[in-house]
This record gives sequence, C-alpha cells and structure tokens, in this order.
Amino acid sequence: MPELATIQPFDIPYRHLRLIGDRWQPAAPARGEVLVLHGGGNSSGAGFEPLRRHLATQGFASAAFDFIGHGRTGGALADSSLSDRAAQVLAVQDALALDAAQLTLIGFSMGAYVATRVVALRPPAGLGLAIPAAYTPGAWTLPFGPRFADCIRRPHSWADTDAFEILSAYRGRLLVLSADEDAVIPPEIPPRLYEAAAAAAWRRHHRIAGAGHKLDQHYAQRPADREIVYRQFAELCGAEA
Repeated sequence: MPELATIQPFDIPYRHLRLIGDRWQPAAPARGEVLVLHGGGNSSGAGFEPLRRHLATQGFASAAFDFIGHGRTGGALADSSLSDRAAQVLAVQDALALDAAQLTLIGFSMGAYVATRVVALRPPAGLGLAIPAAYTPGAWTLPFGPRFADCIRRPHSWADTDAFEILSAYRGRLLVLSADEDAVIPPEIPPRLYEAAAAAAWRRHHRIAGAGHKLDQHYAQRPADREIVYRQFAELCGAEA
C-alpha cells in the first residue's frame, strides 16, 4: 500500500487573518483528494491525523485546516459564523485548486452542517457527515456567541434545518456516521439526513454502537471500531470495500 510521503503546510489569506492548515500527499499519484472539517468547541484540524494517515495508506491526498477561532488559525470566534465557515471552506478549496468533481468533503459535528451547506454551493463527489449537527436557517449568519447559542439551544430548533432539502438534491456519494450514545446530537438527525439523500449515487449510514460524541475516547476503548470507521471513509472516497 502507498505510504504517506509529504506534508505541505499552507497559509491562506482570508479577510484580516490567515487560514492555517496542511495538505498530505501519498507517495504514489493520489487516487483522490479529501478535505476534512472540524467542529466547534476546542476542536481543530490536528485531531484528524489518524484518519488522514489511514487515507494516505489507501492512496488519498487530504487537507485540513483550522477555522477562525481555533487552533493555529486563531482569531476570535465572535468574528465568524456558520456562513463564514462555509466561505472559509471555499477559500481553501480555491487556494489549493481542489476540484469539487474529484473531492470528498468530510465534516464532523458542526463541520458536517458546514459541509452540507457547501454542497449547495459547490457539490463534491463525496460527502461524509460524521456525528452531524443540523441547524435552523436562523443561525446561519449569527456571529458565534450568546445570540447564536440561544438560537441553537431552543428545543428542536434544528427541525426546520435546510440540510434535508439540500441533501435531497445531492447526487454524489454519501456516508452518514452516527454514535448511538451521542448526548450532543439529537438522535433523529443522522437518520433523517440519510433518508433525505435518496437521490445519492451511493449512500450508507454507519452507526457506532456504544459511542458518544467524543469518538476518540470511544476508539481508545474499542480500537476495532476505529478501523471499521476508517474503512468506511476510505470506501466513501472510492477505495474498494
């Protein structure tokens, strides 16, 4: 199997800041490209190294970066929003010349909703929605902070999300990954995202039994589940099952 060959840091101007990340290239010509999006809280692109290493062994290049307010990019969360995160994703795609027709976009938690909104603007060949959040359209442009938190914490605020409509028009490959004991994501969301994508060329909903929202903690106890999930992601990207 091809091994990871090079890690290329990137530093992309965006408004008054710079988006910091890196691109991993396998030794042999890449079979495809993957862009991985982290979620909220204290997450960052650094958490995806094990997944990206696995994808590299399967021949896939990958990129990840830190959204404004996170990790190496820094800045203030209040200087961003869900809509701005989608714009950051497009800025990275443009700067790295990532062709959507050859790209698999994978988002975790909040990043999964951002990825879904990017689908409406620039549909990728593959879409991975891991422990996926969904938000009311009213939260889309709210700066991160108290108003945003109040909006998304209303009971069932996600029910009128536009994610379902967006996925109903998606024609690419889709993997929905959910955790059976996730106390953050309402349990109705992952299956409804999967069901909405009835027109997808290929789709799968993989449930991780016994897992909560923090997947790394679960993988530490059940490493075999990590390997199963990583194989699912590789298949989404185009690897043989």
